[in-house]
Order: sequence, then structure tokens, then C-alpha cells
Amino acid sequence: MDDPNDKGETYYYTVEGDELVMKMANDRVTCKRGERHSIRRKVLFPHELQMRSVIALLLVVLVAALEAHAKTLPDKFLGTFKLEKDENFDEYLKERGYGWIMRQVIKLAGVTKKFSKSTSGKPDRYDMENLTTKKDTHHKDWALGEEFVDEALDSTQHKITFDLKDPNTLTEKHVKVADPADVETYEYRREGDYLVMVVVHIAFCLSICIVGDEIVKRFDVTYGNK
Repeated sequence: MDDPNDKGETYYYTVEGDELVMKMANDRVTCKRGERHSIRRKVLFPHELQMRSVIALLLVVLVAALEAHAKTLPDKFLGTFKLEKDENFDEYLKERGYGWIMRQVIKLAGVTKKFSKSTSGKPDRYDMENLTTKKDTHHKDWALGEEFVDEALDSTQHKITFDLKDPNTLTEKHVKVADPADVETYEYRREGDYLVMVVVHIAFCLSICIVGDEIVKRFDVTYGNK
């Protein structure tokens, strides 16, 4: 219910320098009648707002630049590499369930791997191709550390992630979409004119090396730089 004795409050606004000063007077406040209280609020003028926006934008650009620098693929991994020799590859295919005839077909197919900067022209994005006489795969416009889904050489969909394990080791991780327990990691390193690929398959029980606490199977493949 309205109080007929309530005369309301009056607010006074003045600008002092770059500040907006609000003053209010109320006969009902518990102080001297007519005493005024000041509330000072900072006023941001257009040039100050613009400066803050510029600083915020520069910080965003700086952070993005630092992240991009950390995720740049070294040039030594770029190029076209043709299979020259392998170790334990037949044993690897046998563990994967391929029969003798299919193993011979796969080995005769040969593999050429090509790493290049993306044809999209976007910075720090890359293309990778597996070229064989049986089937080709093309992984386009990926970034290091970024997972994507694409068709692999076995004609099934894989979740694929390329990343740098260290400055000298590029990794390519595959997780089968239809069977997430089927995980395979390829590690690439340069040795002179050669690209050496090591395959680690966690599902195998026959061990040639141990990574962490997991028994894994691996084989080496050497590609010559074309």
C-alpha cells in the first residue's frame, strides 16, 4: 500500500572529469536532514572501450599463434616415400588374421606414403595419402592432435589422429569405429633419406616390445624418399 507520507527520492547526476557522479537525498535517512550520499561509477568513454577490445583481441591472437606454433609438422616429414623393406610384416599380417594368399597380395601391392601441406591452403593443416596397387586412401585437411573419421586401407571407418610424440616422432593413431578395442598406432621417424615406420598394435599377445604395462606387437617398415 502506498505511503502518503513517502515523498520519494531524488537523484542528481553530474559529470566530473571522466566519472559520472550520482547523488541522492532522502529526508528519511538516519543522518542529518538534507545530507547527501555520493555513488561514483566509472564511465568508460569510447576510446577506452576500443583500447580494451584491441588488447583482448591481441591476447586471443597471441594464444592462437602459440598453439599453432606448437602444432606445426616439421618439414622433414613432408614428401613422398616408397616402401623399400620391412621387418616382421608377414608375422604382423598373420596376427591380423590374413591368410597366406592375402598376405602375398598385400605385400606385393607395395605402399607409397605422401605427406604434404593441405591443398586447402589453411595454415598448419596437412594431407596424407596411402598409395597402393590395390587401394588408395586420402586423409585430407587434418591438423595435429585433431581426431577425424575416415576410411582406412581395410575399407572400414577409423577414428584417426596424427600428432607429434616428440620433435622427431610423428604418430598416426587408428581406432576402429566398429570395434573401439582395435587400436593401432604408427610411429614415423626420419633416418637420413628414409622414413621409418613402426607399427604398434595393442591387441596382440605375442610381444616383441613392451610399451608401458601393455604387451604389444610391432614391426618396422622403411620407406625411401622419392
